[in-house]
Amino acid sequence: MKVIKSILKEELANSLAMKKSYESQLDKLPKGSLVKKKIKGYEYYYLVVREKCPLSQLGLNAQPLRFLDFLAQNTITTKVGATTVTLPHPANFALHKLLVLTRR
Repeated sequence: MKVIKSILKEELANSLAMKKSYESQLDKLPKGSLVKKKIKGYEYYYLVVREKCPLSQLGLNAQPLRFLDFLAQNTITTKVGATTVTLPHPANFALHKLLVLTRR
């Protein structure tokens, strides 16, 4: 049993060191999303960066939505084309709408 615990401790230390290394390497990458566009039969990849812009400059107002954690508690997964999408379960979504309706 001591041998197994020793091996597990060693593997945990290795995994944590690898995680730290991966995170530091990821921090060095440019921020944004990679988007693929197909133009005249050729595929092009673009790095899209979202710039922060105050909502007031866009003429918008925002309200925080409460109970968002409730939406994430029970989810369903579906495919839309080649993309897998995770959505709140319809019952949770409907109940969330009822909960926030009176608070707006």
